[in-house]
Amino acid sequence: MVDITDDKVWKNMFKFSLPLIGIGVVGFLLVLIDLFWLTRLLPGVEVISSFRVSMASVSFIESIIVGVVTGVGVLFTQYYGAKKYKEAQDIFNGGMISLLVFGVVASIIGILLLPVIVSLFGISSEAKVLSKDYLLIFFIGYIIIIVQTYLFYMARNMGNSLSVLKGLIFMVLLNTVFTPLLIYLFEFLGWGGMKGAASSTVLSHLLGGIYMFYLFRKMFHTYDIKIQLLSWKKMNKALMKKSIPQAIAQTINSISFNLSMFLVIIVLSYYDDTIFIAITSGLYVIYIFNQVILNFATGLIPFIGQNIGAGKWENIRKVIKVTFLSVGAMSVFSAIVIFFTKPYALYFITNDQQIILLASQFLNYYLIPWILSMLTMVAIFTVSGSGDYKGSLLLIVWNMYISALIPLIVIPRLLSNTEVGVWIAYSTSAILAFIFSYSYLWIGKWKKVDLINYNSEQHEKLGEKAYDAG
Repeated sequence: MVDITDDKVWKNMFKFSLPLIGIGVVGFLLVLIDLFWLTRLLPGVEVISSFRVSMASVSFIESIIVGVVTGVGVLFTQYYGAKKYKEAQDIFNGGMISLLVFGVVASIIGILLLPVIVSLFGISSEAKVLSKDYLLIFFIGYIIIIVQTYLFYMARNMGNSLSVLKGLIFMVLLNTVFTPLLIYLFEFLGWGGMKGAASSTVLSHLLGGIYMFYLFRKMFHTYDIKIQLLSWKKMNKALMKKSIPQAIAQTINSISFNLSMFLVIIVLSYYDDTIFIAITSGLYVIYIFNQVILNFATGLIPFIGQNIGAGKWENIRKVIKVTFLSVGAMSVFSAIVIFFTKPYALYFITNDQQIILLASQFLNYYLIPWILSMLTMVAIFTVSGSGDYKGSLLLIVWNMYISALIPLIVIPRLLSNTEVGVWIAYSTSAILAFIFSYSYLWIGKWKKVDLINYNSEQHEKLGEKAYDAG
């Protein structure tokens, strides 16, 4: 476990964030395992589009729970950084109860709206059937997945990223073995291979969640923090009431983010099928690098939160600087690797030569703007870690709606070559998001947020003085 409020910022950031890079790779493998086995064991290119639609749909429904987790996590992190362990305990247990309730609701909503969700996409009827099969099992076991996600997220906020990495490796090994076996079993029983792949995912998350539960009991024992599924009457209502605005705001932010991605995919699905599949394939090539860099950058969220709680603004200035430089270097290196290896990487996803050619063309246009999109996340995670939920919402509205959807709808219709128009639109979105995000970060409203009553006047003065000194 890393004490991320210690003044050795560079050392602690890398010690904490390097396992997060591993988490990015392993998290990608969890998705890739399903996609790999499905494209090998089930016939037809519809498997790729149906899997992409399934993941987009899951992300949208999941956004309700992710918002609760994020809102609770920001408050938990700042209390934990301030060494107020009793309050951190109450926030953790209250968040778990809320998560269980909302998780059941999300599962029911997902199952009931399944036909409507799939019908929104302009994909083939066969792909829609495959998507329904995958999503049905996923939503049935969704409460398992979100509890496991909550435990992993809170362990990371405490500074224990290495244990999260170990848990994910355990899940990948399980999923690697279970996925082909369950695909074959479900095909043999006539239930459909997509249901088998989804069942493997749920089972792996169940066993990973059990691992994290026992790990949490051990970590919490050090600080005399207890995991308790309390009744509503025994909850710390004052603290939970304090967390409600954060949870609601972060839920809105999360829904907005996932709704935007959902809408982007809907827009893309109504262009030519080859364009949709080409972008999907190209983004999967980027995905592993994307996840590695993003997971490194997410180390900012607990760093910012805990150091705000501890009142260490100089540490915040240093960690933003080191993260920006590191993300920039990793993004440039990744773009070079992707550029020279894309034909081979794309062949791993599909053997359709037309799709490989179009996806390569898309990547040629998008790689440099993608570097900017990675740097944009440094600004977004800084604002999120500070608890500035209004700023986070503003960034999402601009980055995920205005700059993402408008170019994608308008630009392809202005050019005679629709394919090139889509590539340019995707790139334009990343550039606009970069400009707006750093403009907001420079304004500095996020430095004035005080969630735990650190001492509002002193908090703002120290934040401005220490941060601006750098």
